[in-house]
Amino acid sequence: MAPIAANALPLPGWLAPSTPNPLVLPVATWSSGRNRIRHRLSKALFWPPAFNPINDAMADVAKPLIIDFSGPVDYAGMAERAIHISSPPPVLGR
Repeated sequence: MAPIAANALPLPGWLAPSTPNPLVLPVATWSSGRNRIRHRLSKALFWPPAFNPINDAMADVAKPLIIDFSGPVDYAGMAERAIHISSPPPVLGR
């Protein structure tokens, strides 16, 4: 039986590629010198923002919704797609 190369071994279950929290990405690195896997969590992609008007507040027609992030957002497109604005009952338009 031929030996298996160390880098061809499957990753353990705790290093599965799926990520339950979209704000934190798991990062796995392979240390070839010692043949072991190190695992760490990267920093959050963005922190929770402040909203104006606040959540569940009544907003008039044409009132701008201001979403203020406390710092720079590395992935602005992902932050924009994570925002969902709704109204009960649903209104016509966009």
